[in-house]
Amino acid sequence: MRLLSRAETALKTGTNAYLGALLDMRAGTVQPLAYARGLAHAAVAAGARLYTQSAVNAVHDAGQHWRLNTVNGGVVHAPWVIVATNAYSHAAGPWGALQAELVRLPYFNLATAPLPPAVLEQILPERQGAWDTRRLLTSFRLDRQGRLVLGSVGALRNGGLSIHRDWGRRALGKLFPQLSGTRFEHEWYGEIGMTANALPRFHQLARNTVAFCGYNGRGIAPGTVLGRELARLVLGEITLVDLPLPVSEAVSAQMKRVREAFFEIGSQIAHLTGAR
Repeated sequence: MRLLSRAETALKTGTNAYLGALLDMRAGTVQPLAYARGLAHAAVAAGARLYTQSAVNAVHDAGQHWRLNTVNGGVVHAPWVIVATNAYSHAAGPWGALQAELVRLPYFNLATAPLPPAVLEQILPERQGAWDTRRLLTSFRLDRQGRLVLGSVGALRNGGLSIHRDWGRRALGKLFPQLSGTRFEHEWYGEIGMTANALPRFHQLARNTVAFCGYNGRGIAPGTVLGRELARLVLGEITLVDLPLPVSEAVSAQMKRVREAFFEIGSQIAHLTGAR
């Protein structure tokens, strides 16, 4: 890692908004949806079958295998169950304890249309991804097509939808005056699963039923590595003691609803007044 001066930071990012920065040459950016689709294609090519919109609503230990029932009437028989739902675990589902232990932090992204080549020479010219150190952070990066993707804490729903959109337009103009008035063509948000110590956890939920969860906003790389380790566990190549995290109990987060409301409502208040 290298500490950058204000002038170096401006050259790397294209904005004069920051006093300095840390540059980590080990890092990079990835398009998460394209990555997930790539993994899905690889899984199908290897013989896996994928079923979407098939939430599991009941499980039964049949001794030699598990029987899992889905909401649309499907049934799966499996010797192992990997619960990979993280922040999207259903509170009323078979593994509701996973949802109870995570404080869900909403995070949204707004993407412009592809920027002109002359602008791309000025903004993130080396294609690094960036985020700041504010409590309510701002992130920005370019995608392969040259769209600028601006992100921050908040949920694009109800009153927050217009508040975060308006903040995004103002923040974009503050960071990059040449983009003042630029509209966003795409928007999305999701939930980040936060743990008390900002580290992921490993749970053995039942016989041959395991889960990693709580990636705290860093799920792509660690999730890939830990998913590979779970595959090795199921294949019998390693045992539980060989996993990089110890077995722990799923403990409900303290003041979960209050903290989740704080993130959602607090981000709306901050963005209502921010970047003006």
